[in-house]
Amino acid sequence: MDTSAAGLDVYQIASHTSLAWNLQTNQIAWMFTRQTHLKQSGTIVLLDGTSFQIIGKKGRTSTQSWTNYVHVRKGNNQKKHFIGMDLGIDAPRSLQLHSFDNKSRLSKVGHVQL
Repeated sequence: MDTSAAGLDVYQIASHTSLAWNLQTNQIAWMFTRQTHLKQSGTIVLLDGTSFQIIGKKGRTSTQSWTNYVHVRKGNNQKKHFIGMDLGIDAPRSLQLHSFDNKSRLSKVGHVQL
């Protein structure tokens, strides 16, 4: 797996990581907090469940990601295969909700007031 700045841009993975395996689509959603070559941020990657090859990069969730969680959506009429949550402590300080599959991602931000 290419972890260089041109690939996943991962210098180090923090302890905040979660995986969910959708057995119907044989896809694995991986949300993790990474130290990139420039900053710390959360990200979402989709993997093929057989080869573990990257089939989609869903992008950054937040800078200074504190923790995250991903889950397989259940039901026949679900447009997105996974739902995820990321608690970011900067840019923006928020609880971010994500609904995604290998084609698209929908994200909503709930700001935290301190």
